[in-house]
Order: sequence, then structure tokens, then C-alpha cells
Amino acid sequence: MNITSALLAEHGVFYAQFEYLERVVPSAPLSEVKSLAAMLESALEVHADLEDNVLFPPIEAHLQAENGPTAPFREEHDEIRQTLSRVPGARDVEAAREALLRAVELARDHFAKEEQALFPLADETLTAEEQEELGRVWAERRRVRIA
Repeated sequence: MNITSALLAEHGVFYAQFEYLERVVPSAPLSEVKSLAAMLESALEVHADLEDNVLFPPIEAHLQAENGPTAPFREEHDEIRQTLSRVPGARDVEAAREALLRAVELARDHFAKEEQALFPLADETLTAEEQEELGRVWAERRRVRIA
């Protein structure tokens, strides 16, 4: 499995989570909003780490531009993290709901940009062998066995 296929598959799982959150968060109590945000934050952090530390460096190496075309994606990862970080300390349920749903919106937009620009760039920049090797790294970090 190549890395972009693996990351795209993860997006599909996140989309289902986003739909669920958009349905339940508007009426969820504060404790539930915080729990849901913590779960999403944990999953997004692992996903962003894979992109930041597995996918981006070889793209940057090929283009000889550290943080060149990947810089906006790193910045968006940080913006999503910062938005989610507002939830645990929230004392007002509306503020917590707003932060969580804003993070979902940011993540949706971010994923769309990755699917439209970043993954095609990776496909153009990295060889099939490099993509497969990065896919093996993804599988190892995700503890998934690929036949």
C-alpha cells in the first residue's frame, strides 16, 4: 500500500467521525464535548504526525525546499491543534462546542486541500517505490499488517 492511499483511507474514517460530531455536539453536555474532543484530538495528532514526519520530508527533499509546499499544511495542523486545545479548559459548554465544531470544519477543509493538492504532489514527486516504502512505515506506525 502506498502512503497516499493509506492517508486517504484515514480521511474516510475521519469524515464519518466529523458527521457524527456535527450531529451530537450541538446538544451534548460539557463533559461529553470534552471527551469527544479528546478522542478526536488524539486521532488527528497521530494522523498529522504521519504527514509531518513521514510524508512531508521526502517531498521536501525531492523539491529541495524544506517546508516549501508543505508549510501551509503544517500550519493548518497547528491551527487545528490550537483550536482543539481550547476545549479541555472550557467552562462554558457553548465555547467548548464552538471550538470542537470549528476544529472539525478546519480539518474538513484541510483534508480537501490535501486530497486536491498534497496527495497529487506526492504522487508526482515520489517514485512508486518510495511511496510503497512510506506505506510500510505507515503500516508499522499504525501496527497494521500489509500482505
